[in-house]
Amino acid sequence: MKDRKEVVKRPNDQPVISDEAPKPKLPLEPKRIQPDPEIGRTNDIPPPRRAGNHPPEGFASDWVRVGKVQTRVVGSAVTRPVLVDLKGREFLSSEPALLIWVEARGVEAGAGQLRRWIGALESAASLSSDGTILSPVRFPAAVAVGQLDRATKLGPTDPAVVDVLAFAVPESGAQSLSLKLAGSHVGETGAFTHVIPASAWKK
Repeated sequence: MKDRKEVVKRPNDQPVISDEAPKPKLPLEPKRIQPDPEIGRTNDIPPPRRAGNHPPEGFASDWVRVGKVQTRVVGSAVTRPVLVDLKGREFLSSEPALLIWVEARGVEAGAGQLRRWIGALESAASLSSDGTILSPVRFPAAVAVGQLDRATKLGPTDPAVVDVLAFAVPESGAQSLSLKLAGSHVGETGAFTHVIPASAWKK
């Protein structure tokens, strides 16, 4: 039986007899489609939350006024705070602390400025539980993220200012806490006093 011959035409249309078997056609490589970066985007998706210390929801004390300034507590929690060092690097504290977020605002013209309630050497804030004083916590070469880093105006048209205060963790049997903030820290006479119930920080 004779081999089957394949007829191949040259460009000049002259038929040529070839003994070569026809080459199989290779399958086409599938076209790679690049995803459209705009597909699936929506303005309803919130941006990722920045790392830091955020007050838990569910508690805010009443405003307390001393002179031209008002303060209130807007959150408290026992947690390992996020710290920031002198080079701006953020890291998690190795030990827990009681964090208290205090909001302040000026209600009359001429209100003073607010500096960090717990400074590097002195503290204008004191905390007690059933007569037991809880010491302010200062972190070596770092501060809790959210603590004020400069004096801030408290004018009646200026936004309210939130500062983060860190204290030693209360004993397990502690209940409500009493926070006192020196009015002299904002140029006023007297003290702002706030009661923080156990339900606000025992979570």
